[in-house]
Amino acid sequence: MADDDNAGDSPFRPSINQRVHLRLSQWATSLPSRIEEVEDDGRIAVTATGTSTPLTGDVITVAWDAPTGVYELEAVVEGIRRREIPLWELRSTGPAQQRQRRAHVRVPLFRKAEVVRYGEHHQADLVDLSEGGLSGILGGGAFVAVGDTVTVAVPLEEEEEEGRIVALNAQVVRIILEPDKPRRFAVRFIQVSIRDADALRREVFALDAEARARTLE
Repeated sequence: MADDDNAGDSPFRPSINQRVHLRLSQWATSLPSRIEEVEDDGRIAVTATGTSTPLTGDVITVAWDAPTGVYELEAVVEGIRRREIPLWELRSTGPAQQRQRRAHVRVPLFRKAEVVRYGEHHQADLVDLSEGGLSGILGGGAFVAVGDTVTVAVPLEEEEEEGRIVALNAQVVRIILEPDKPRRFAVRFIQVSIRDADALRREVFALDAEARARTLE
């Protein structure tokens, strides 16, 4: 296969070094991977780690994130090139399909976070996350109001960002009050750096891919 750096400029085909997720129907989870080779005839080669190994003829869904959304490509396994990290040789069965625009993809996320309001630090339980914002439940008697500007410290677990905590400036856009229950809030992110935006996108994409894979169990 040719290593043509321009082969994947279109979002309808992944590019070399593109981070992707691989999903086989019988797998319980998706497998993170990377595109190593791309051919004009629709063949690609990917590296993959883990214990799952496909058979020749298996159909795999290759999913990746592009500036215009999340794309999925159905491909057939043509073989496995044995080396230190096996190289899976795949042939696409048709053009990629855009699954959903990433700007509003929201995924469940149950992690601890910290919300800083006017210098006061509050613990929160996250409920969901998107590239544009998140929602959560404040612990104890913590208080925020619609319109407040806060900083939210979100722990990331995606492969390239594992263990990193990203601090995001945000504005409170919604408060949900229920009798005898903690205050639930939603924020939209403001003034997000390019690095943090990329990290959020990877996190949301990975979580969404995992959630979709679990539906196949």
